[in-house]
Amino acid sequence: MGGLAAGRLLSLAVDGRPGAIFLVYTASELLLTLWGLRCWSRRHEP
Repeated sequence: MGGLAAGRLLSLAVDGRPGAIFLVYTASELLLTLWGLRCWSRRHEP
């Protein structure tokens, strides 16, 4: 999921202003990535 979000952010930087659906999907991918990292970090606490 993080790779997809990174690709979308790169596309934003290269291509400029996208459509509304692209922004919604980018935001949802970023939120899911952050949620996944949070769950992963809680599982790997010492």
